[in-house]
Amino acid sequence: MTDSFSKKPALVLFALLLMMLVSCSDRARLNPLDPNNPYSQGAPTGVRLFSQRNTVTLLWSPMPVNDLEHYIIYRSAEQGGLARYDSIPANVTQYTDNNVTYDKQYTYAIQAQTKYDESRLSETLSIVPGAYDIVVADYYSQRLIKITYDGNRMFEFYDGYTPTDLAIFDHRIYFTNLWDNSLKYIDQSGDVHSFSLGEAPVDFAFDRNNRFIYILARDNNSLFILSVDGEFRGKVTLDADIHFYSACSYDPVLDCLWITDESFHKIYRFDPASDALTLIAENIRGPEEFIIDSANGGGWIASLNGIIHVRSDNSVERLLPNHYIYDISRDESSGLLYYSGYSTENNSWEIGYVSETTYTVLHTSYAYIYKIKIVPETIGTGLALIDGYNAEIIRLNARGQEIGRRAGIYGVTGIELR
Repeated sequence: MTDSFSKKPALVLFALLLMMLVSCSDRARLNPLDPNNPYSQGAPTGVRLFSQRNTVTLLWSPMPVNDLEHYIIYRSAEQGGLARYDSIPANVTQYTDNNVTYDKQYTYAIQAQTKYDESRLSETLSIVPGAYDIVVADYYSQRLIKITYDGNRMFEFYDGYTPTDLAIFDHRIYFTNLWDNSLKYIDQSGDVHSFSLGEAPVDFAFDRNNRFIYILARDNNSLFILSVDGEFRGKVTLDADIHFYSACSYDPVLDCLWITDESFHKIYRFDPASDALTLIAENIRGPEEFIIDSANGGGWIASLNGIIHVRSDNSVERLLPNHYIYDISRDESSGLLYYSGYSTENNSWEIGYVSETTYTVLHTSYAYIYKIKIVPETIGTGLALIDGYNAEIIRLNARGQEIGRRAGIYGVTGIELR
């Protein structure tokens, strides 16, 4: 019995030593600089990146190391290799790079430096800065989203809205909100201003010269006229059926409003001076929003009958008749009309553009593109595309190369540049 009990202290001591060794081993693996650390892999974490105009901002999570001295910023431009670029104090976890050029790709990584050691490089992130942010109204996600110029990152959200249309004027983001029957705008400070209409708004258009807003509402087939500051200026009941997919565009050349009715396949012209509504065309399947010809008046409409060209004298012609055209966007500098659609003749999806006499196919590899937006670049015309099947935004540069793609875009009712 005495021998049996004498063995117990030795066993207890062995167990304690084993526990201490395991505990120390665990603590070593929790060292943020340890490459085997399951959380950090020995590198700074939480690295995020976004651009606004000619700046790029990096953010990351603080590294909990007692003798941390500073962080080192690594950068490469275009296709060059990563090189040490700058360093900042240990108590700072944000860095702004002001030395960037529009439409060039920059790649960044972060490294932590201690008194005796250094971390591995963080994951690398790339970005292309440019002159604009992309603003998207997503009806099904019930929010407005700001996206970086290259289409890679969402960086600001306005949640809890059902936006049916979107426009930017005087540095304000305007949108019509279906659930509370209102027009709203977000000012430069991020404050939201709201103006009740009492009817469900489906689309709106600016008379930018006179600073008016025309708003289509579906409940009573109404057309509201407000000032850009939300002051009520008038209301007209239209002799037309206004539905969720109705759209309007103001024509400053002819001082009229073009209205499309997707449900009943019609195109109207409304003259504010006389309140006269004229039916211009019917049996146009799925007409989308009117794109104004800023030089001559009239304009173009995407439809399942091709591109419908309405001239200033109300005459109509059809372009690309063997296409289902889902959206169009005009490059004001070149006059080219870019489109997304499906060719029934070639049985293929197309991204292309139309001139006065010809059309050119740029891509056949992007399917289900229901929104297209011109993005002016320093080297030409870029594009922002909304893919309905994969619920994402795709950014193509002026060379036709894909520079960005971001998922999480579900029901876009408007896309603008700011």
